[in-house]
Amino acid sequence: MIIRPTLYMSPDYYEKAPIRVTKGNLGVVTQFYQHEVKSFVANKQASIITISMKSSVPKKAEDVINTLIAVYEKDAIDDKRGIAESTGQFIDNRLEIISEELSEVDRNIEKFKKDNKIYDIVSEAEQTITESAQYKTDGLSLENQIRMTEFLKEYLLDPTKTNELIPGTLSINSPAINSQIEGYNTELQRYMKLNSESSENNPIIQNLGNGLASTRRSIIATLDSYISTLQ
Repeated sequence: MIIRPTLYMSPDYYEKAPIRVTKGNLGVVTQFYQHEVKSFVANKQASIITISMKSSVPKKAEDVINTLIAVYEKDAIDDKRGIAESTGQFIDNRLEIISEELSEVDRNIEKFKKDNKIYDIVSEAEQTITESAQYKTDGLSLENQIRMTEFLKEYLLDPTKTNELIPGTLSINSPAINSQIEGYNTELQRYMKLNSESSENNPIIQNLGNGLASTRRSIIATLDSYISTLQ
């Protein structure tokens, strides 16, 4: 332990008097700070939280509040990073599949040209431009949305992804689906945090788990409905 002199404790004091350090139970200390630290918002529309703490040592209260803010910010960053990583992996997997399919299309086009002896340079150039423009158009087409929705449904049906964040909806233009996924990810992050600090037998965790399973089924049903609408 390192003791440094401050305005509140000079060397003249601690060099002559014994210093007693008490280690408290984690649960008891946590409950103490939960009681001492207060937070509130001015009204429902406010986006600023006021945090306060009563303490005989102002610097201690300041350190506790600053630590709470730092942990909160870190959790927010970790949550966003988790969703970004999940979305990135999802995109990479889909791009690989789409790339393979486009390569197959290119091979079929080339085979058709050879079989029909199509070698006109001008026609080749015009065809290349047309195909390039078509690929860009397809990126925003209904067909693309259908495929991406189907990919997302496959992701949700994969049992190995049950406790993973749902990736962003990319080109799926549906506010309802976006809202459902955002709500699901928020609850899943809460579930994972509570589950890491408690037992799975905890009623709160069990209720969250059941709610997540229900929401997941609801999202799948919404995706099916969305696909039917697009078709």
